[in-house]
This record gives sequence, structure tokens and C-alpha cells, in this order.
Amino acid sequence: MPDTPLPVLLMGLDLERDLSPRQWAGTACVLCRAWLGHRPGERSRVLATVNGHPLRACSPACGARP
Repeated sequence: MPDTPLPVLLMGLDLERDLSPRQWAGTACVLCRAWLGHRPGERSRVLATVNGHPLRACSPACGARP
């Protein structure tokens, strides 16, 4: 259960089934599955916090779906 309402970009995803361990760990984008932080200067943003796990996405505006 999310700590706060899920943003529109995450609606329709079954978080328990659809997210990989890297996405749950915050090291991969929850929208496009790209690995975050592997290039100097690459930034990400927190889309939601679910059960204490910050779910991160590419910055500034990744809108891709997995």
C-alpha cells in the first residue's frame, strides 16, 4: 500500500508484480527500467514512496512505460 496516493504515471501498474528488485531498490527507473546513476550528472526524482521504498524515475521527465 502506498504511503501517499500514486502519481498518474504509476496508475495501472501492479507494483508487486511489475517492478523489478532494482526498481524497488531505487536504482532503476520505475517507468522505463533504465539504471539510474550510472552516468556522471544523471539525476532522478522520487515519484512515490511505497512501504518505505522510494520509487524513482529518470529526470527531468521520463514518461515511458515499462
